[in-house]
Amino acid sequence: MEGLGFKIKTLPREVVTYHAPCDLWGKIGVYDTPSSLLNDLIGIELREIEGMKDQT
Repeated sequence: MEGLGFKIKTLPREVVTYHAPCDLWGKIGVYDTPSSLLNDLIGIELREIEGMKDQT
């Protein structure tokens, strides 16, 4: 992130569970984008709720 003018410090590892709201994927078809962004964050371990993707 040097091009943005700030440095990111090492963060403690955090486990995050994300559930896409029904309106987000059901009405406008967005499913993977929010979880992809969370996966890109330093220090985040993303865990999906089991079976949620199968319900889309």
